[in-house]
Amino acid sequence: MLIDDDSLRNRLNGLMDILYAFLLKCLDRLEENGELIFITPTFWTETLHASTIRKEMNENGYLDTVILLDEAKVFNNVSSTIMIFKFVKNKNKKEMNVVKIPKTKKIDKEVLENITSCLSKINAKKQEINEISFFKQNAFTTNDSWKFNPSHIIKKIESIKTICKKFIPDVGVELHEKILKIPITDLLKNEDLKELKIDKVQCFKVQYNKKWYFVKKINVQKTKHLPLRYVRLDDIADIGNGMVSGLDKAFQANPSTKFLQNEKNMFIKVVKSHSLEKFVTVGETQYIFVNNIENEKNLKKLKNIHNQLLQYKTELEKRYDYGRKINWWEWVFLRNKKLLEDNDEKILVPCKERINKKRFVRFSYCKGNYYATQDVTTIVKKPQIKENIKYILAILNSKIIFFWIEHQGLSRGGVAEFSERPLSKIPIRLIDWNDPTEVKIHTNIVRLVDQILETGNSEKISAKIEKEIVTLYEI
Repeated sequence: MLIDDDSLRNRLNGLMDILYAFLLKCLDRLEENGELIFITPTFWTETLHASTIRKEMNENGYLDTVILLDEAKVFNNVSSTIMIFKFVKNKNKKEMNVVKIPKTKKIDKEVLENITSCLSKINAKKQEINEISFFKQNAFTTNDSWKFNPSHIIKKIESIKTICKKFIPDVGVELHEKILKIPITDLLKNEDLKELKIDKVQCFKVQYNKKWYFVKKINVQKTKHLPLRYVRLDDIADIGNGMVSGLDKAFQANPSTKFLQNEKNMFIKVVKSHSLEKFVTVGETQYIFVNNIENEKNLKKLKNIHNQLLQYKTELEKRYDYGRKINWWEWVFLRNKKLLEDNDEKILVPCKERINKKRFVRFSYCKGNYYATQDVTTIVKKPQIKENIKYILAILNSKIIFFWIEHQGLSRGGVAEFSERPLSKIPIRLIDWNDPTEVKIHTNIVRLVDQILETGNSEKISAKIEKEIVTLYEI
């Protein structure tokens, strides 16, 4: 069976289930104030599927010491991000001691000695020894993703969250067949309820933009109250990963084949990850899409298309089919096809990006009838939001959001993942439309983005955009 992102994710989830069962057994046998030291991959500290592991550990104790080895080679023939941690079974949580190893470091005797030195000097003002950083951090109290950051990073993260509470628009939600106006940050998902420790019985279930959310009953009755959270990207945009062909090489139209016009009519324009640059989309790839062909007899009428696909028939029949019976010439999962078709303006981003070397991300503007496959995630502005999509594009490409992604996003070994969940939590500073200064900043940012889309990206224009965004975020 050919492996795609989703089948691989299922396998990883299976591994997390095994890890969860093992940790749970260890916790059951551990006495009060007992200690255990583990060496594991780091993925369970961040992924949604592993939230049950984090919840169980939170309820039983805390991480006392954590050594993050990044991508350093620990085991032969194993490529993974590894961590060593000491767990203490005690509900009176204390601060964690955290040591971070640069991935370029080879784990040898000298590095091990430096780690020991770091741990012995954890209270010192200087927080680095031979490029190995160390610091204290408050123990985790929720089962949300666990991030290991020193105090000055945490302080900046909190300031970004705070500024994204400055202007919160009201949106219309449907409750008991009535439309109510409520602040957008009152809309909560299941994971929000867990993080904020809110019981569902305290909430109404409401519909916004064709999706269901929870709203605290008491907040519906109040005209003013403190926001429960900051404005996030998923408040203002729909986010979706691209369609899955199951075998891209079979469906990419061979440029050397002389396809007839009726065959070209079966092509769709796809934007691949390699066509994305910061702000701009450059190029497209023609794909064969014949899901509407009911039988092979009709497919044969498209001779060149049939001949190309026929070369891969054996491989196509072995694809992961998501539990559906499909013809061998069909794409296996038309994920978010309607989202892509219904929106002329889109922001596209690679699903995975190595950010530790590039030091930037590629959020790209796309206008027109284009599709995306599973290597690209699509972001579409919700119609209720007044801000221009090019303003949102500028925010996402900013240094402030890069900082957030680097320290709060889902990443492993310097590779950031841009699936729906990590993207959804990006903080977005919305405009106070009653403030002429902020309206002018919005206008200026959109104008500067238009210049980039017309003439190409330049350091000079990017610097002007950054200046406007820094003013808004007050960083």
